[in-house]
Amino acid sequence: MAALMAVGVLAVLWGEEPSTAPAAPRTLREAVIEPLREYFSRPKAGWILVLLVLYKLGDAFRRVAHNCIPIARCWISLEDVAT
Repeated sequence: MAALMAVGVLAVLWGEEPSTAPAAPRTLREAVIEPLREYFSRPKAGWILVLLVLYKLGDAFRRVAHNCIPIARCWISLEDVAT
């Protein structure tokens, strides 16, 4: 594991710094609309977005189910939890 971390550290140290900082967006269109248009112009960008949404949806369902298990095991009523 340490060797893998060392590879990452060496890659960061070996990489070059950018010559100039990118300019900050001036309008809402430059900040939001143009990056989204550029993203969706890529092939299969919609499928990647669907994959991310489904992953986060499953994570949300897991979180809800995980929170219910200790309540059921301890025989705590939902009224006691709500108060």
